[in-house]
Amino acid sequence: MRIAVSAVFLAVVLVASPAAAQQRQFGFKAGPSWVAVAIDDADDEGIDYERRVVGTFGGFALFPMNDRLAAQIELLWSPRGGKLADIEGAALKLKLEYAEVPLLARVAVTRSASGSFFIFGGVAPAFRTSAKFETSFTGGGMTSGDSIDVGADFERFDVGIVIGAGMDIGQWIVVDGRYNWGLLDVNRNPEVTASIKNRALTFMAGVRF
Repeated sequence: MRIAVSAVFLAVVLVASPAAAQQRQFGFKAGPSWVAVAIDDADDEGIDYERRVVGTFGGFALFPMNDRLAAQIELLWSPRGGKLADIEGAALKLKLEYAEVPLLARVAVTRSASGSFFIFGGVAPAFRTSAKFETSFTGGGMTSGDSIDVGADFERFDVGIVIGAGMDIGQWIVVDGRYNWGLLDVNRNPEVTASIKNRALTFMAGVRF
């Protein structure tokens, strides 16, 4: 699946006209993400993770196909996971980190000298770089905690469906918002029967050139 998706995307990029090639853009962007894990049998397991706020950042390259349609490839550092409600003074967090490679089709809805509004969608293969379960305790005016590597309990690969919208502002600025719906069960712990899938709502701003 990964090879097929990449091959299709590269084929689209390679057939871009010489005129479109002159309009290629590159840039960097960053912003907050509200991330969570969806657990299909949370009531049965007694587990219910809440969203946590993290930072997402990375670079992108835009390859115009014509006046409206463009292909966009990104490389993002994208934390995932969630947090459990404080239990007797303990804060529990699942911290998953991914190198994500969104492969997107972008359509310009409006265009003007001052900027343009666009929508986009595609797939986002992601490769997990770390997985930790963090516990912190607060009491008596002091905070302590521990971090456990749980990489053996989570799959190395994930892929999500991405949909979003954004704006090019002036010559240099770009902003966008997106939702990433994880498709794969990333749980590989045989003692946990729940299916665990990633979710993320992200807003980013950046520069393009």
